[in-house]
Amino acid sequence: MKGIVEALFILGLSLSLAWFVWFWHPNAPQFGEEGLEQSIEEVLSWEALTWVDARTLGEFEEDRIPGAILLNEEDWENLFGELMLVWDPEVPLVVYCESSACLRSHDAAKRLKEELGVENVYVLANGWKAWLESQGKGMAQ
Repeated sequence: MKGIVEALFILGLSLSLAWFVWFWHPNAPQFGEEGLEQSIEEVLSWEALTWVDARTLGEFEEDRIPGAILLNEEDWENLFGELMLVWDPEVPLVVYCESSACLRSHDAAKRLKEELGVENVYVLANGWKAWLESQGKGMAQ
């Protein structure tokens, strides 16, 4: 009986650790609204779009996608007005943050959908890293 209890303990511990590693792994698949994430290739094929940078002010000031509007949770109320100056309901909004492990873009996209009442808000899959790679900058940054 003692062997069975030990085996179950080890199995439970193993499953817990496996879940933890999978959940926190930077390349773990994202859960959430289907169709929310779009690849860099897909969004670059669109005729028009508005980039929304959900990273920190420091990251935004260091470098960003040309024409991107900063909109993050830290200063949402002040930055939201800047987005409203350029927002066109017919043009998709594409939100990005650092990488696929960053959930800031998902949170911002969901909030934009709720506050604007539109569906054409997306998240750039793999975020800023995908943009850099598409520009041939890769991991050099």
